[in-house]
Amino acid sequence: MHKEHFKKYILLFAFSFLLSSCNQEIIPYDDKDDEVTVIVVENEHCELLSNDKSTSNLSVATFKKGENVTFSIRAEENYKLASINYENSSIYKQSEESNIYFFELYEVKNSFRCNLNLQYVNPDSIVWQEHTITYNPNGGELTKTTNKGTYNVAHHPRPNVSIGTNIMKRAGYNLIGWNSKADLSGTHVGLGSRYIDEINMDFTLYAEWSKYTEPSHFSIEEISETTVGIKEYLNDEEEVSIPQIIDGKNVIKISTGAFKNKTAKKIIFPKTIETVEESAFENCAFKEIYLYDNIVNIGDSSFKNNENFATVHINAIEKPRFARAYKHAPYADKIDLLYMNRNKKKIIIQGGSGAYYNLDACYLKEKYPDYEPINVAINGWFNGVMQFEIVNKFLNKDDVFLHCVESCGDYQLMKKIDMGEYDEIQGNDYRYFSCLELNYDLISYADIRKVSSFFDTFKMFNDGRESLPATSYKDFTRYADNRGDFTKDEKLRQKLTPHENGAISNEGKIDLECYSALSLSKLSTYYENMVNLGIKVFFLYCPLNRNSLTEEELNEEHINAFTSGLVNGLSTYANFLYDFNEILYDVTYFSDSDWHLDYESALKYSEMVWSKLKENGV
Repeated sequence: MHKEHFKKYILLFAFSFLLSSCNQEIIPYDDKDDEVTVIVVENEHCELLSNDKSTSNLSVATFKKGENVTFSIRAEENYKLASINYENSSIYKQSEESNIYFFELYEVKNSFRCNLNLQYVNPDSIVWQEHTITYNPNGGELTKTTNKGTYNVAHHPRPNVSIGTNIMKRAGYNLIGWNSKADLSGTHVGLGSRYIDEINMDFTLYAEWSKYTEPSHFSIEEISETTVGIKEYLNDEEEVSIPQIIDGKNVIKISTGAFKNKTAKKIIFPKTIETVEESAFENCAFKEIYLYDNIVNIGDSSFKNNENFATVHINAIEKPRFARAYKHAPYADKIDLLYMNRNKKKIIIQGGSGAYYNLDACYLKEKYPDYEPINVAINGWFNGVMQFEIVNKFLNKDDVFLHCVESCGDYQLMKKIDMGEYDEIQGNDYRYFSCLELNYDLISYADIRKVSSFFDTFKMFNDGRESLPATSYKDFTRYADNRGDFTKDEKLRQKLTPHENGAISNEGKIDLECYSALSLSKLSTYYENMVNLGIKVFFLYCPLNRNSLTEEELNEEHINAFTSGLVNGLSTYANFLYDFNEILYDVTYFSDSDWHLDYESALKYSEMVWSKLKENGV
């Protein structure tokens, strides 16, 4: 250690001891260089877990004046972190079930001792602190008695904002979202999507309005005494904001050919649109669309031959249906964790349910205190292209990417790019939309030209939601912990009795047809982009119940044919962490699927992954 820095530490600790005995909590220190030091005082009711400025002594953080610093603690059972002795700070809890707290100190300019105030809470009367979001009409007018909403970080890492349409209105304008700044130069948030002010826990959002395109620029057709449809758009403006009302009637339909061959760059739907007919937007030049989630009839045939159309913004007008007790609903929370750790070194786990269940990010955090391991894996049947498109927004130099794939993972290996096609196992399901519902803004991160059946599946998703009970954005699920791992709840990770053939779910197989050279080239392109950013990419075969495999699948030639194809297609940019035979386990290691290890086995598998990562320099 440098001599001057050593003197600094000695003086700091000396003053800390003397002044703390006099009940002085803040300890200003006249730094002779550009650094400050924060010391977190030991508290008997918590354990210090991390410090993003240090990899050794977690209680001491030394950094440049004016920077932020974040610590995390695990509170003792029935205790909560109520406050700290630093005014410009925020405290948040990652999930309702977790007792792990994060506290961030902003723009620290003086060295000091940070005291933690942990309070005992009667477990029968826990009430977590509510924070307030104020919605500013920003030129509109309120239609309710209050323009305030509350949120609680115990529910989700970032709160959902209001759907908005029942709070305010503005004649001649469509409401297309909220903004963190009144002049709309800040962060855009779709109605019902996620936002958090990382400095002020109580904050204001401002309405974003889009002025109607002149009604005379449309020819209309009467549908009923109170409704009309857009028959044709007669002009060619840069942005088209379709009026909600024309001639005193609600606009509910966009007819075939209405926008054919138009050069507008942005299209904004009003909340009244129910139907978009086939070829309504054929051969158009637009790049993005804003719409609501209450559309009844829409499909890919509505948008034929639109090579520039890449971005969809979906505003919520319907209450969510998947927020409560749905295994994939926590996906929005998982991406929240990526967002909130976007400027830190991360270990990202992606893949199907075999990665969701089997790789334990909490275990990896213990082994890598200077990283933030986050598990963003979901169901192996969901669209892999969309997952990569979204996650790529939060990757940085020095991150580590672990792609854990089932040996029948045609979505993860990008042979299938459909948003929700029919198959014998799943039938017509909602695919990826069911876990995007709690934050539609995630859809706008993706280039939808890279997937198929986007709008066909969106309609299927909306149709399916009609039969489900409405839930609340404040509902949370039991299916993920504070790092995105599948829950440790034994009831949800129950062991099932295997079938006579040794299989548990009859899903386990080694499928030589689950990838092609073309699909692997698509996947390799994502890997290449990561490597060019300075990210280490590792390909992991997902643990598999060997008892579920046929003799043909266990044949050495069959396994070699499967693995050699993957190695040849992906090894230019991805490191293969271990051999396929190393993850063929006996059925006794699994719980409710041929891909899902029980919790103890998942920890052992995570330990193996850690040891292999060490061998590879991580």
